[in-house]
Amino acid sequence: MKAREEAADRLKEKQKETFQLANEGRTRADGTSGASYAPDVEELANERAEAATKIASTQVGNSGNAFAPELKDYVTTEASRSSDNSKLASTLSREQYKELTNRDKVIELDHDTLWSYILKAAEPQNRPDGAMMLAREIWVASKNKARNFAVAELVANNGFASNRECVEEDEDGNCLSWKVKSPGSVIGRTVEEATLFDTQQTVAADESSDLSGVDEPDVSEAETLTASDNQTGGNTGGNGTPTGGGQAPGGTGDNDDFDLDGILNLFDFDMDDDGVDNDNDNNNFTIPDFGFPIDWSDVLDNIAPVVTLKLTGPSLDQIYEGRSNVANIAWRALNANECTAKNNWLSSSLVPNRTEAVREIGDDLDASGSLTVYLPLTFDIRLERARGDQTAIIGYATSTNATLTQQVTTITLNNSEVASGDRFSLIAKSGLSDEAKITIETNVASASAVNDLLGAALTQLSANSTVGQEFAKYRITFTANQSGTAFITVTADPIYSLTCTNDSKTTSKTVTVSRGD
Repeated sequence: MKAREEAADRLKEKQKETFQLANEGRTRADGTSGASYAPDVEELANERAEAATKIASTQVGNSGNAFAPELKDYVTTEASRSSDNSKLASTLSREQYKELTNRDKVIELDHDTLWSYILKAAEPQNRPDGAMMLAREIWVASKNKARNFAVAELVANNGFASNRECVEEDEDGNCLSWKVKSPGSVIGRTVEEATLFDTQQTVAADESSDLSGVDEPDVSEAETLTASDNQTGGNTGGNGTPTGGGQAPGGTGDNDDFDLDGILNLFDFDMDDDGVDNDNDNNNFTIPDFGFPIDWSDVLDNIAPVVTLKLTGPSLDQIYEGRSNVANIAWRALNANECTAKNNWLSSSLVPNRTEAVREIGDDLDASGSLTVYLPLTFDIRLERARGDQTAIIGYATSTNATLTQQVTTITLNNSEVASGDRFSLIAKSGLSDEAKITIETNVASASAVNDLLGAALTQLSANSTVGQEFAKYRITFTANQSGTAFITVTADPIYSLTCTNDSKTTSKTVTVSRGD
């Protein structure tokens, strides 16, 4: 009998030690550091994520990459902008947005200020429509995170939700931050231990006087992680020796009257969800069955993709001062299944007087990306005339436009240079030595008639042919003056368009490189 009492005392001390270690953030009996009990799960997760970011930043900085310092700064900056508040934080004020959208006010802005406003307005958080979409994204993500966390918590804790209290509210009374008072796993174990306690004591007892000993953990101990000195379950005499049977929290009788409903009520449970705590809850208690996979509804099905396409680069003055003549294109698509280039995205080639398509019409684009194009867009396009066995190049003039973005070539054809039977070819050089050619034969001696025939031949080119793809890079116009002199004007436009689609809607964006004089 004395051995049983001593074992009961040791078990009680072990309970106190266990609560103490858990409260100190340790789980090992020797007191060494272990897994901490986290009253604020989200705060702990954020701390771990921030620690991982710092480690990643250090690893990037020590990677040996030629741009390691800049990459480290980039990782650090992006990490600071990853919060929902940072995503919504505007860099363009409300008043600045009003200036930008008011024609009377916008014409009063100087060039640099206007350009700054335009670049900022390209960011979704700086426009009402984009900010609304970002806010909706945050809402949807927050709702889904809460749902997923609730399911994960219940599954991990065998259907027992953690008992928690609000530690911070907003002005509308909504809880912004929760603190866990009792983890669901602790609640579950407390219920399990309590329900099995009587059976364990009865099986182990040799006689009725042995139905004494250590209390099962009570609710206050589970909530505070502090052992109670009150042995209400195991009554003692004046000398501290256990003399009576353990009584469960909420119970009013001996062990045979153990009240499961009483324990659950202390954890704020209403088992049959009828709004009333009563004995019927005990009979209806079941562990929830969570079916997988869970089918979350797609709330964004009927919302068009949100696309940001922006262009940055040096000003004319900076180019004249020696900066590279380039333009940087960056795009980002939200709520889009796919994005494609809507036109040829042109850049000057490494081969002199050549323009190449860095993205062709219909090319797939990532949901976000960036690239650099080189300017001005230059090319080699000529008009050749074949008469008999003689070939001549029709006169032309080439210049670069005032903003240094593109070449302009003007071919001038006079009536005196045209005879019936002549063969004219519009030739575009591509790559190192390749060329694309449009050829017509004339039965008239009119320069304007040559223009008409060339224009018709150009429109009939197959878009899938090599020739068609090459000439699709350029904007070619055919005109004539009153005296009949014909002009063919050729340029390559720095225009960049994309289209993004989801299951039901499409959004397109276009930017054009332009600079002030």
